[in-house]
Amino acid sequence: MRTQQPWTQTLSLVSATLLVLGPLAACDVPGGGGARGRNGRGGDAGLGAGDVGIGPGGDPTVDAWSGFGSPTEDAGPGAELACDGIDDDRDGVVDDGCTCDTDIRQACYGGDPRLAGVGACSFGSQACQRDGEFGTWGACEGWVPPSLEICGGGDEDCDGVVDEGCGCSVGSTESCYATSSGAALAGTPGVGVCRAGLATCRASGGSSAFGACEGAVGPGDEVCGNGIDDDCDGSADEGCACTVGTETSCYETPTGEPLGGSAGVGRCRAGTATCTMTAGGSGLGPCVGAIGPGVDECATGIDEDCDGLVDEGCTTPSADCTVADVLFLVDVTGSMGGAIGEIRRQLGTEIAPALDRSIGDLRMAVASYQDFPVDYYGSAGDVPFLIRQSATNDLPAVQAACDGLAAAGGNDEPESASEALYQSVTSDGLSGLVSAASCPGGGTGQACFRPGAQPIIVLVTDAHFHNGPGGSNPYSGVFPTPHTYDEAVSALHAVDARVVGVAVNTYGFVALDDLRRVATDTGAVDGAGAPIVVDATAGSSAVVDGIVNAVRDLCGR
Repeated sequence: MRTQQPWTQTLSLVSATLLVLGPLAACDVPGGGGARGRNGRGGDAGLGAGDVGIGPGGDPTVDAWSGFGSPTEDAGPGAELACDGIDDDRDGVVDDGCTCDTDIRQACYGGDPRLAGVGACSFGSQACQRDGEFGTWGACEGWVPPSLEICGGGDEDCDGVVDEGCGCSVGSTESCYATSSGAALAGTPGVGVCRAGLATCRASGGSSAFGACEGAVGPGDEVCGNGIDDDCDGSADEGCACTVGTETSCYETPTGEPLGGSAGVGRCRAGTATCTMTAGGSGLGPCVGAIGPGVDECATGIDEDCDGLVDEGCTTPSADCTVADVLFLVDVTGSMGGAIGEIRRQLGTEIAPALDRSIGDLRMAVASYQDFPVDYYGSAGDVPFLIRQSATNDLPAVQAACDGLAAAGGNDEPESASEALYQSVTSDGLSGLVSAASCPGGGTGQACFRPGAQPIIVLVTDAHFHNGPGGSNPYSGVFPTPHTYDEAVSALHAVDARVVGVAVNTYGFVALDDLRRVATDTGAVDGAGAPIVVDATAGSSAVVDGIVNAVRDLCGR
């Protein structure tokens, strides 16, 4: 080893002293701004939270102070202001060019010096690495740069403000009462089944807001029998007339009309009605399976009409019904709506099957009448007779004709029954009011009764006859001239037509006398010689029973 001279030793001592002091001298900020300590800014050179900001558009990586302040605040690359653990020259290296004692570490920050230690922008550390007599600082590790606010109670963008732009704290919850799509729910939470839900605060693009309401329960339809307030109105099972699913005995038609007779007598049987949910709670549904009284048939040994008697009223027939054509001649003036409805409803289920049992070879026809369209007697548009279906064995065609019947018109109480009876068995028509008839195969009258068949006219009305028996209720000043009752009876005799009557009780059975007279005059009498006329109440099954009973009494079966 070379021996140093004394002056050399002195120079070395001075140099060593300068090397040690050099880093400390470098901590003096040009311009008198004060000194910053090795592990952060100290004295007047430090920057308070009020001086810290982020760049345009909220970008924490952009220098918000660009173009402001003195040169000492940002010396630029290659000019560390102090060996203080801060990258003053923005070259990405902390304290480059600064010496240090080996085997030590210091706090450091590798980002924008102005953000160091602000909010979430925390320091990392760097180790002094051996490099000659003095060490140099290695890479700064573990420091935290700014980021977008996550609305969790911290200052992630290091601008000195916590959770700016945030509507709520991420992860927090609040009570809510709405659907998941945000629609308001009816009812009141805490009443009945109604319950509030929870909305959770969620981050979204540097802001935050409460998300969808989850778990809320709104009102539903009241479920009867569970003892729970399902619709959240403060009452349980309100509006419930019965327990859903239970059955109750009933005795009526499915549309709610009472049945005659008594359940358990003869063929009559009760049905069941099942409790179902309704708009307001619960109620019994239609009566299903109930069997009401029918027409008592002869020689069956069954009480079909549920009156406790079997085969009553069975007499010797007054007409040969081996082959017969039945014309339903129906008064369709305004008061006849109930009776017409029953005929339409039960033609296929009761009337036609019963007539078929009474008559060997059956055909049916349908006609209607109102009155002459002359003021006081009738209304404008009335017709004294209209054939709707000539005699046929086509039940759907007969049903369609019955379905076309509708109550309308009329004026005074008597109607044009005498004219209608005359037209039924003749083909002449009536000028301007009734067309002439033409029947294929030699048929008779507007109804086209078959040659050799027994014509049976079932007359259903609630009124007297105009031009009635004995000249009662005559027309005056009507043109064309209406036919008289005697002319009608003569025409009926010419084809041996029998007229049975069903008297509807709209005006107190006023039709009974005229119906009994025409039944007697045409030979429609039972074995005891009584005219076959049945009392019936409008709108009830008695109208249908009357039709069937009248034909059965005439034919004796």
